[in-house]
Amino acid sequence: MLFFDLDDTLIDYRASERHGLSSALAETGFDFNEEILATYRRINKALWEAYARGETDAEGVRRLRFERLLTSIGGDPTVSARVQEGYLNHFSSCGVLVEGAEELLARLRDAGYKLGVITNGFKDMQYSRMSAAGLANQFDPVIVSDEVGLKKPDPRIFRLALEQADVDDPEKTVYVGDNPSDDIGGAKDFGMSTIWYRRFRSEESCDAADYTTDDLLSIPGWLINLQRGNASTPPPSPSP
Repeated sequence: MLFFDLDDTLIDYRASERHGLSSALAETGFDFNEEILATYRRINKALWEAYARGETDAEGVRRLRFERLLTSIGGDPTVSARVQEGYLNHFSSCGVLVEGAEELLARLRDAGYKLGVITNGFKDMQYSRMSAAGLANQFDPVIVSDEVGLKKPDPRIFRLALEQADVDDPEKTVYVGDNPSDDIGGAKDFGMSTIWYRRFRSEESCDAADYTTDDLLSIPGWLINLQRGNASTPPPSPSP
């Protein structure tokens, strides 16, 4: 069985983020530019890291990122709730698939693999974006951190996923994700085989990955080698 991360593994998070922020700011009278986007990303990243450390909750992330953004760009932080609402609405409606994701999932389904999702994020936004991307009803189970009260890399979220999938041994599963720590480190520590999709992280390394790729369509070849017991060898090139 294969489990996937969502953001920047199957769904283009940055496309959703850009669409959500530019639309929300336009609705409240702000001009959007790359500097504002970069500022928002720094603020958002810091708050998600605080969330991972248990220093804030999901609602704190939602509220504080827009208060801090508006303060930093000279706006009125009292309208942050309006910006947040607009952002969530527009972000949730944007489901752009990562290159190769649609074909990869079709190949895996045709090969008979069971597919599941384990994702950190807000349940309303993740389910909405999956639907917008055409991914609704393609995975069982779907585990969203906000919904279950657990987040990667906590081993309990991986255990819950296996329980819901009725899989008794993590060694029978493979996890595919883009984050070296939350995705690959967490899954590897739990006992799963791991595939690191190195999107936007070409200068990083991940010792916990059993396989590293920049091309989602190379994954079926690696799985064939894994089944044959020689997953350390390069996979065959993806078919056209």
